[in-house]
Amino acid sequence: MKFPNFFWVIIFTNISLFSMNNFNVEGRIVDSKTKEGIENVNVFVEDLGVGTASSLDGYFNIKIDSFTSQVTLFINHIGFKPKKIIVSNINKELLIELDESFFEMDELVITGTKTSKIRENVPISTQIITNQEILNSGESNIAELLSSFSGVNLQTSVDGGSILNIMGMDSRYILILLDGQPITGKFNNRVSLDQISTKLIDKIEISKGPSSSLYGTEAMSGVINIISNKNLNEDLISASVRFSDSEKNLNFSDLVKGSFFRNFVFKKNTSKLSSSINLNSDKIETDKTIQQIDADNILKNSGLFKLDYRFNNKHSISFSSNIFHQTENGESSLMNTKTNIFRNLFNLKHNFYTKNNWSIDQIIQKQSYERNYMQNRPWGDQVKNDLTSEENLEYEIKFTKKSKLNIINFGLESSKSIYQSDRVQNDIQSVLNNSFFSQYEYHYENGLSVIYGARIDFFSEYQEVFSPRIGILYSIKSNWKIRTSWGRGFRSPSFMERFIDWDHIQFGYKVLGNPNLKPESSIGYSFEIENYKLSKYQTTIRLYHTGFDNLIEDYVISPGILSYRNVVNATYSGIEINGKWNTYKSLLFSWGLNFVNNRDEEKKIIPNTQPVSGNLGIVFNYKTNSLRLNLKWIGKYYPQDYDPLVGIYIKSKNSLPNQYLININQNFLLFNNIKLILGIKNSLNYTNIRYGPFVGRVFFAEISNNF
Repeated sequence: MKFPNFFWVIIFTNISLFSMNNFNVEGRIVDSKTKEGIENVNVFVEDLGVGTASSLDGYFNIKIDSFTSQVTLFINHIGFKPKKIIVSNINKELLIELDESFFEMDELVITGTKTSKIRENVPISTQIITNQEILNSGESNIAELLSSFSGVNLQTSVDGGSILNIMGMDSRYILILLDGQPITGKFNNRVSLDQISTKLIDKIEISKGPSSSLYGTEAMSGVINIISNKNLNEDLISASVRFSDSEKNLNFSDLVKGSFFRNFVFKKNTSKLSSSINLNSDKIETDKTIQQIDADNILKNSGLFKLDYRFNNKHSISFSSNIFHQTENGESSLMNTKTNIFRNLFNLKHNFYTKNNWSIDQIIQKQSYERNYMQNRPWGDQVKNDLTSEENLEYEIKFTKKSKLNIINFGLESSKSIYQSDRVQNDIQSVLNNSFFSQYEYHYENGLSVIYGARIDFFSEYQEVFSPRIGILYSIKSNWKIRTSWGRGFRSPSFMERFIDWDHIQFGYKVLGNPNLKPESSIGYSFEIENYKLSKYQTTIRLYHTGFDNLIEDYVISPGILSYRNVVNATYSGIEINGKWNTYKSLLFSWGLNFVNNRDEEKKIIPNTQPVSGNLGIVFNYKTNSLRLNLKWIGKYYPQDYDPLVGIYIKSKNSLPNQYLININQNFLLFNNIKLILGIKNSLNYTNIRYGPFVGRVFFAEISNNF
């Protein structure tokens, strides 16, 4: 892929051409009760987008290169109430006191607008899973973590593949990001979220509603941005191990017999250079006697490598690499199978700030994905290989201007995706996409904020797509927020939908792609009311409606031959109610209810829609220990199976009963930085071999140590 020459000129521009005033903002952050310094507090200069973390004794120092004589500091740390202060006397050393709290609301978010903003000031509906919530959950991978939160339903198979659902829409319409960049490599139109360990994660941001104006394809129902651990100002060596075991019973909960998980973290920092290494290994054993499963002795290895170099607080460059490898060996009376999955992600970022609060961000990213599935069977071709690989190269440049009342950002993206598979026509296919996006955000002094955004994508294989968006936030007094948004989303047809040529001999049917498919499109709008008191309670009611055009569906060309076509229109509507309540000191309640009404163009319920679901979470923090209980409830519904021979969904005669999934875990801090987690997953032992959940009651224990 060849980028325009001016891109490379920008990359190597010498920012020393800009003349700025230099001064320091420094001070100490302490606990308001004990007056002791607090380590690793995030200190962020809101208007300039620069920051640091406090030292072991709570001290911090930020060098400012700007023409301003006044700055606004945003200070936050896990377990303390966030604070915002205006600093005008630069020469004075600050003493900042933080009050203890286990309920955080004013988190910094980036997903909804592609700029760092406090969540309460973002016009787009955004849900945050904080680092503290991740730690309290006791979960080891992203799939299990997400499934325990309101508004997100997840069905997980034995091998970890997952079908995600937000606002009643499945994984095809949810864009999954890792550090702001799309994750390449899907199988059956879904990303296996279990490939990312929670040990790698700082927090997760879920932006709900059409977001194609910023992110392009797939962002129709929302965006999930998984943000990896930050390189803070501390050196760290950490190791942990986890053991789990499933209870055996007649309901197939012994499909997963147990697992053994290991994690290692290394961080080293200097005044300018930060580096980190995070390694994970997870071994899962399944019951070889169950013929429905062709994945035994699953082994997952992953690693995250990060290197940041700061020339100064206005100029930095970073490199990261995320590597994943999974092997599966299957044994049954019908055949033996072996699956190898490789995923590599390399990311190079360059960032610098100019005078007048302009910033320029550049990203060069390469991703590769490979899945090799091999069958050794006693019938037909005794050995069958199925190789799929995908490679994506992407460049993005973004310009941002911040002022007191408005934010302007615009940018260019260019990407090329190459797909090669034994399942597609001509074995190899490619798509080139160039796009331009722009966004303007204005904050009125009466509490009104408006955001306008638009994006246009130019594809090499089909017509361009225009995606506008409008978001409005109105703050009433100090604790009421009203958000409303309207936007257009789209999803490009996948390589498989356009080019698949695959003969399922053992099942008696064949699938052919349709290269003439058009992108799916949607118009979505939402209305949200939020009432909260910082660090005490939060209640949100959200209504949404999304209408689809050119929906892609399966259809039968002739008996036993399937393909895809653009025909169906559909509507997805619903209500979400969420809340948090921090009672006396360290007791936190969270709850949520979700009502979904998904209809096709004939007003019939869309197959496998789960009409109602809810969750209840209780976290009790005492000293350095915590106890967590989480209940996930999914109301009964009628599952439907797709018959590829006749091309219709067949409704089950019996409904699935109410599902009650209860997880309990206890976190202990023992001594000398040794932590212990004990827990039970799916404590009521609910399983369903056909539709999931597939794994019954699981007992686990994890021990970790920071050296």
